[in-house]
Amino acid sequence: MNAYSSEVFHFERWQMLLGRHWAENGKRYILFVLALAGILLAWFSFLLTVDSWSLIDISTQFSSYFFGLYVAGCLYAGSLFSDLCLKREGISFLALPASQLEKLLCVLFYGVLVFFVTYTVVFYLIDIPMVQLSNRILEQHPRNMPNAM
Repeated sequence: MNAYSSEVFHFERWQMLLGRHWAENGKRYILFVLALAGILLAWFSFLLTVDSWSLIDISTQFSSYFFGLYVAGCLYAGSLFSDLCLKREGISFLALPASQLEKLLCVLFYGVLVFFVTYTVVFYLIDIPMVQLSNRILEQHPRNMPNAM
């Protein structure tokens, strides 16, 4: 009996499954991250143009982060299981020579760990410069600040 044909967890087989998953879906994930960055950039630009007299405060950042995390997380999770929607891809996914635990851990790895870290990094790569831009706008035009004469 082959060591890789068993239904127990094998770390090497799981690494191969992670590599296969990335090879098949990596391009889609990179495009998703770029689209996410564009949407966040558009959102913060919209906030600056609509409300240019105030800073991007912590409550706006907080709500933007968690709302975006929820919406993007739902879309991303849907894309993880999109292979199961079509019969041919679903059968090939289910017939992979990996245990059910390894498949589950693969989906959790990309769907929870990689997504959460990537979303947080992208959010702060957009958020920090936009907050600095907001601060610079108020420094250059202090009369736009609320309660200023």
